[in-house]
Amino acid sequence: MELRFTPTDDDLRNLMRVSARWGWNTVQFLLSFVPISFLGAAMVNAAMPIEGWICMGLALAIAVAGYEIPRFEWRRLARSSPAMKGERVLSITDQGVSATYPMGRAQYVWSAFTRYRETEALFALFFSPRQVGFWIPKKAMAADQIEDLRKLLKARVGTN
Repeated sequence: MELRFTPTDDDLRNLMRVSARWGWNTVQFLLSFVPISFLGAAMVNAAMPIEGWICMGLALAIAVAGYEIPRFEWRRLARSSPAMKGERVLSITDQGVSATYPMGRAQYVWSAFTRYRETEALFALFFSPRQVGFWIPKKAMAADQIEDLRKLLKARVGTN
């Protein structure tokens, strides 16, 4: 099957949802947000309400920043990447996937992928347990192509 699409911001948002959630950002979050929020609660209970609420506010700011900053940075990097601009042409066969980008071409055999994950919006193929190597938006496919790809991925890559 051959597919043509141009990546959009919606595709990037959907791809971020598939990417690994545990990493250094999560560790930083747990090492800062949790102790500061407990400290704030203890201070409020220990008759230091102003300092306690300041700690609670700081913990909330850390939580929001810990969630939003990595996503903002990921979107910024993706938008500035030449690989995200222009139309992609994918050729999916029993042997693997070939992709033609505006700046080059890539070819992958099925054994390059360790697993795949299907969401409502896309298929993501992983090079390792945490690294998305390749993704295919469902908006670029007809219903029968989606079903054919699902069968091919189950046979060639394994469970998701």
